[in-house]
Amino acid sequence: MAVFLVCPKCDETTVIEHLPVEACPQCGNAYPTQARLGAEAALIRDGGTKPGLIVIGQMLSAMGGGILIAVFALAILGRGQLTLFGDSVSGADFIARAGPTLAPIGVILAVIAIGLSRNARWTRPLMLLMWSIPITEGLVRLATGRLDHKFSYIPFMISVVALPAAYMYLYRRDKVKRYFDGPPAAPPTR
Repeated sequence: MAVFLVCPKCDETTVIEHLPVEACPQCGNAYPTQARLGAEAALIRDGGTKPGLIVIGQMLSAMGGGILIAVFALAILGRGQLTLFGDSVSGADFIARAGPTLAPIGVILAVIAIGLSRNARWTRPLMLLMWSIPITEGLVRLATGRLDHKFSYIPFMISVVALPAAYMYLYRRDKVKRYFDGPPAAPPTR
């Protein structure tokens, strides 16, 4: 990808393909901060620098969302053999028991996959929301005494670990912050 910048001093248009974006190569005048930060953010986002775990998350979100949506479509149509915790269940029973948790996760995963494929910033909070659903569901089951199967603990325990890890990765890791937010803002000049 290339970015075109016009120097406010000499009016020369420069094609910029690599970071950092600092000054006009013709006259040496520093580009305005907003133009420089915007150009750097565009180069980072579209320059193929998507962090590896984000790429893996995009693929897993597409796969997981597709599978969950397909399972619910089959349950609605009454097709296939559905099981919950090893028990064979009808489509309506599957939807009633697993739907409140798995349906939103399937939709959110599909939306995350689409957002990550488009390098959308709004996917970060959505990824955290996805990890919070099993925690919320587990706490509701605990509060209501509906921990009816030992496997009910597994998604809860995974999410209790994954949610803070995802937060640290998405909001604290420098490469990931630069990918989503662009380069850090320069301090104001006086």
